[in-house]
Amino acid sequence: MASVPCLMWANKADLLDAHEMPEHLSPIYFPSLLLKKLGVEMPGHIQCLSQGMADCPVVHRRFVWRNDGELLDFKSQAESDWFLRGLRLIQYDVLFGERYCTRTAGAYGSVN
Repeated sequence: MASVPCLMWANKADLLDAHEMPEHLSPIYFPSLLLKKLGVEMPGHIQCLSQGMADCPVVHRRFVWRNDGELLDFKSQAESDWFLRGLRLIQYDVLFGERYCTRTAGAYGSVN
């Protein structure tokens, strides 16, 4: 697995806290991190990503790296893992569905 260093910049010193972020992180989590820190209400799909970051900090199209260091094959785990199954549903909804997941949870109920 390749690793690329990343720098996240904020003009407010207390906006980004390195202690709250995992050592390794997929770019798919950047929007949820920033919106959460800014206090902006997140759409449902971003909330789902935020919930999954604790368990699966690295998500690749072929594998998932869990926070305990376990490396899983994405394809074989996609149906049994709640987070990965949710990612597939979100992808389908955004590409082919009615985009329900892009609406805020407050207006349409819980995202769970």
